[in-house]
Amino acid sequence: MPCASQRAVAELLVPKIYAEMGAESAANEIRVYKGVHAVQVFFTKMFKQMSHGSNFDILGAGGEAFMSKIGRPGLYLERYDRTRIEKKISQRMLMYENQRDTDPAYTVRRYVETKYLPEHFRQPTATHVWPDRVSMLFFDDEPQVIEIKSAKMAESFRNYFEMLWKVSRG
Repeated sequence: MPCASQRAVAELLVPKIYAEMGAESAANEIRVYKGVHAVQVFFTKMFKQMSHGSNFDILGAGGEAFMSKIGRPGLYLERYDRTRIEKKISQRMLMYENQRDTDPAYTVRRYVETKYLPEHFRQPTATHVWPDRVSMLFFDDEPQVIEIKSAKMAESFRNYFEMLWKVSRG
């Protein structure tokens, strides 16, 4: 296992090598976070990076799955919201009709707007559309997030989200 100084040198050199080859570093564009702690670190990182007053959208918000897998033991959701609220970051969530009875601690929060899609729109992930990236949260036994840093992809997903937002019900 490399020591910290070796890792630091590698992190400095890899982007330079890619640049000399005329290619972008894939390591800077796609990341995978596995496990509850790693997923929590991802969300904390995203809120710290977001500017004051910005917003993001969630297609297929996890509801009870998020609460039981990521939000447990409950303290994480409070920290998640505290950071989000301090920066006045708003979020819009599209959930499914069968999730209407989800705990209001998840759906009725400050700077959060929730709408519902018919159940036949159901998907197995929660897709988060951030200002400059998209992330997909999978609620497996070991939850994981795939983060794709691409403003163009984020814009494409945002357009899709907007279309679904218009046909959903409050």
